[in-house]
Amino acid sequence: MRFERRNHGRGHSYYLDGAKLPGVTTILGEAIRARALENWAAEVTASYAVDHWDELGTMPVTARLAALTRARYDVSGAAMLAGTRIHDHAHHLQAGEAVDVAPEHLGAVQAVARFLDAHHVEAVAAERPVVHTAHGWAGTFDLLAGIDGTLWLIDWKTGKGVYSEVALQLAAYAHASHFQALDGDLADWTPPERCGAVHITADSATLYPVDAGDDTYLAFRYCQQVAAWTARAAEARKAGDLWPVGAALDPVLGVAS
Repeated sequence: MRFERRNHGRGHSYYLDGAKLPGVTTILGEAIRARALENWAAEVTASYAVDHWDELGTMPVTARLAALTRARYDVSGAAMLAGTRIHDHAHHLQAGEAVDVAPEHLGAVQAVARFLDAHHVEAVAAERPVVHTAHGWAGTFDLLAGIDGTLWLIDWKTGKGVYSEVALQLAAYAHASHFQALDGDLADWTPPERCGAVHITADSATLYPVDAGDDTYLAFRYCQQVAAWTARAAEARKAGDLWPVGAALDPVLGVAS
């Protein structure tokens, strides 16, 4: 089998023997309604309108609409960039490498360093793609490491909080069939003993254990079915059909795959 992760811009895609596989985070994004994100977007747009009320009043209607529409993307883009940089620093720190940190990220990076020292974190692998060749998905985990003598699969989180969907994400990774070794070949995957998310803030890094067992993985598999149906429905609409047809039955779940 030939497995690839192809990077493009800020994103990436996965391919198994030339066929594109859905990514874990893409599956969850399609299947689960992000209510917290919806509320955040509404609050950011409203705050921008209030803070720029007089300025907006001088704009043509179309320009005003464009400014309000763009507001949340400006904020989220800055947050994503900061999160990516902190995430990268965490990756280098756990590898024992020095990092050059911007002043605005110093507190968060120092918190990660304290976490690594306090819990005697010993990295086994980091930023490695995993795949389930039978179930047809792929993803990239953040860190597989010994923490206080136990093998953990860790996801670094830099947002406002840690949301329940992370359990589904980590359950998928934990139930992979293979991982991509440093030489690019697929190797059999040995599941971790525990899974958790480390929430990084401006002054702390806290480990939150999550249930990533068989029941949680089954829930992820149902999310995969929902995401696949949603994609087929979109293609059907493009073709002028009302409903997606010709769905195969999943041999594990017995529902549309």
